[in-house]
Amino acid sequence: MRNRTGFKLHSFLCCLLFTIWTFHGVMANDHKTQQIFLSTLKIAGLIGSSADDKYTTLLNIAAQDHDARLVISEVPGNRLEHQFRMIGTGCIFPEYRAPEDADVVISHPFNQAPVHLVWRRGDHPPTTLEGLRVGLVKGYGYDFADFSNVKSITHVESERQNLLMLLFRRVDTILSYFPDLPLAANPGEIEKISYNARAPLHTSPERIACFDTPENRAFLTSLNQTIARLEKSGELAEVLAPYFYGLPEDRQAAVKD
Repeated sequence: MRNRTGFKLHSFLCCLLFTIWTFHGVMANDHKTQQIFLSTLKIAGLIGSSADDKYTTLLNIAAQDHDARLVISEVPGNRLEHQFRMIGTGCIFPEYRAPEDADVVISHPFNQAPVHLVWRRGDHPPTTLEGLRVGLVKGYGYDFADFSNVKSITHVESERQNLLMLLFRRVDTILSYFPDLPLAANPGEIEKISYNARAPLHTSPERIACFDTPENRAFLTSLNQTIARLEKSGELAEVLAPYFYGLPEDRQAAVKD
């Protein structure tokens, strides 16, 4: 009995020491691995907590290149800036939602997002917003548009809700970012709408902004290098397909390679 008890105690102590050693090893590895906290709008299929989302895939590649781990927090549009400020050291998408008074650095663009005026197929194509009921998505940027003479503006939480308002004739037209709209549409719904694919109202560069810290500057420099590498090899278009709309000619950002 005495030897058996001693054996049990010895085994227990060995297991305990192994557990402590393993725990400290994991903690040490976690300490070495930079975590990139990204607050973002949830755009199904494009960016969010799903590893299959196009932009999430790209940012995960960049994080791996930088030996970092991407931590994504999906936030409603009306809470996005608050979440970004609350974390205080993280990043935000889309970058234009970074508070104006925040000291941030911005990545190079990794895509473009054209904005189209969309109407129901069969209706008369609008040439202006004047007198129309317009649908917009909360948290999206529309500073390029003139809403001074519209009949009404309805704000919704998602591009999906925006599309349904149009299809059910609750608004006359919607301003939609692409690829958000085709990602939000169910099979057959795209055939029920019209837009001028060759003449977007506006094209917005897709970038992330981060609080200006040495760690974030290093990550964004690495991200810019990853974007350049994938663009040169043609992999950038493959990763974002079929929703890659090219890169803008002006690719300057606050962080230089």
